[in-house]
Amino acid sequence: KMKIEVDDFEIIVEAELTEEHPKFYDKVKVDYHFYGSDLKEDKITKAVNLSVDRYCGVMEMYRQFAKVTTEIHFHEN
Repeated sequence: KMKIEVDDFEIIVEAELTEEHPKFYDKVKVDYHFYGSDLKEDKITKAVNLSVDRYCGVMEMYRQFAKVTTEIHFHEN
């Protein structure tokens, strides 16, 4: 909707399992990486936050049983 142009985009997810059975993820870290020459950091940040907080059902599901953290990384060419 915001018409943001990026050269490349990548999501890296790291998670920790509990020690006891049944094992489940209790910590999840999601890193968003954006690559481009003219990144609109404010618009990208707003889009990611809307996705994380409002529109992503998977993120909401994980928040029910795990501590979820997110981080946005900008890589200018």
